[in-house]
Amino acid sequence: LGIRLPGKSGAHDNWGFRNAKVPETAEVVALGDSHSYGNTAKMNEAWPKVLARLIGKNVYILAMGGDGLSQASQDAVLSANYLRKLVEGDLDMPHEGPCMHEFVASAQNLHEGGVRALDIAKALLDREFYAPTVYFPLVVPEAIMVEPTETESKATLDAFAGAIKDIVAQAKADPQSLHGEPTKLPVGRLDEVTAARRINAYLQGLSEDPVLRWKAPIEAAETVAEKTLQESPC
Repeated sequence: LGIRLPGKSGAHDNWGFRNAKVPETAEVVALGDSHSYGNTAKMNEAWPKVLARLIGKNVYILAMGGDGLSQASQDAVLSANYLRKLVEGDLDMPHEGPCMHEFVASAQNLHEGGVRALDIAKALLDREFYAPTVYFPLVVPEAIMVEPTETESKATLDAFAGAIKDIVAQAKADPQSLHGEPTKLPVGRLDEVTAARRINAYLQGLSEDPVLRWKAPIEAAETVAEKTLQESPC
């Protein structure tokens, strides 16, 4: 799960989760939120205990509890500030640090080459990273909001920063090439203007096709159908 307190910390068990102890066996292992029970609630009032009474089975809960939530928050802030420091020389930083659990960068420094925040986001997809929020907040030109969260490892943060550096280097050497990314995914760069017009037409009742979902090519769909028929026991 990435985040848990040291063993025997407060009301946490030897594994760092929100239990009195680690049982030798468990019939049910439940994933719970951090508010399974608060610092002032009795353990017998926790929902895993209630669940155990209802189903008559031994339930072990993987949840951090109140103390774990505080630790997760601290780790999220640490992750964001660490990543911000790694990329501050590659993207503009419109606000002074340190930040909290997220930071806002800007691709405005790449604007002269015709590279936008959208290009950065699309290029990240080709490098196997889910793109962060772009163009928010609205007051920051070419905004890129990054929130690494508390669960990302240092290796992942380093790899993300490396991807940003690689994209920025590409933006400076061959900015035009970024306009075509992503190129390694089933769906490439979309025609946003046409898509927006067709969606608007659908909302106004002028079209039956909302164009909100990717559709497999007809050839691919027919191949799957044929394969399904051939493998069917009927």
